[in-house]
Amino acid sequence: MLHRETTHGGPAMISLKFGLGGGCYNMYYVYVLRSKKSTKRYTGCTHKEPIERLHDHNTGSNAWTRQNGPFELTYSESFSDKKSALAREKYLKTGAGRKFLDSIIPL
Repeated sequence: MLHRETTHGGPAMISLKFGLGGGCYNMYYVYVLRSKKSTKRYTGCTHKEPIERLHDHNTGSNAWTRQNGPFELTYSESFSDKKSALAREKYLKTGAGRKFLDSIIPL
């Protein structure tokens, strides 16, 4: 399922969901952040909601994001299992994955 939403007057954030619908279960997310400072992208995988990870990164959760923040959330996908989420994160970090992101989220 494809979901587009605008974040606080900024660019559209795109969200995809994969897996079984309904019910309460652990979700895993692949997310893409864009640096407001350098326009670089950061792609990550987490069990937290992407907006929570955005907050973590914007408050300096690791060295790379501390140096390149602040960030905005531009893309996310949700998965019902960790293995699928990690595989998708790995794909989005390949040349083909970066081209895909370029096609839907221009820099």
